[in-house]
Amino acid sequence: MKVDVKIAGASYNEVPSVLLPLTAGGKARFCEVSDTTAETSDVAKGKKFYTADGELAEGALQATQSSVSETNVFYYWDLGTKNIWKIPLTVSGNTYELYTYDSANKNATIDFDFSADNLALFIGYHDNVTFASLSEDGELYNFFKSHDFVAEIVKDSQLTADVSCRISKADISVYAYPAFALVYFPYSKFSNATSLKNNKNYVIRFRFV
Repeated sequence: MKVDVKIAGASYNEVPSVLLPLTAGGKARFCEVSDTTAETSDVAKGKKFYTADGELAEGALQATQSSVSETNVFYYWDLGTKNIWKIPLTVSGNTYELYTYDSANKNATIDFDFSADNLALFIGYHDNVTFASLSEDGELYNFFKSHDFVAEIVKDSQLTADVSCRISKADISVYAYPAFALVYFPYSKFSNATSLKNNKNYVIRFRFV
């Protein structure tokens, strides 16, 4: 993150990183990483990252198609048009099928806004996906507010997670409006948010944990 620093008595504001020359030649970049939120369980096994304490760590997440339960898991990929899949959820033994609300084209579409600095799911009402179920203390509302949300970028046919991004349930907002419901996941609260936004052309597996 950007910090204010003092070098040789001079102050510099909002410095993202510092490049210093090495005695053996070349340069090394130093960054302030105390705002890192990722943990080893969030990062794919074998991938390295720096913790908030500046320590080099290796991810421990092993997420493959065979090891990830398909319950409350769905997939997204950007084809330049709207995705055409519904989201199945199982909550306390009840099955819900979430359809994105789209006033112009009322079909089973999932359209995440990767161009803005947020990830939002617009849900249309139908059958048991009702205003009441998505209002405060409704079953779907309580589900979203009691589960972390994980987005995993997968780049091979075995659906192995290459990058994992996670947001805490405490940072997920659910709003029930008269015409539709909105589940809001702010990018700033995701671990590895930049990777999620920059890799939207790959398949992305979403799941609630």
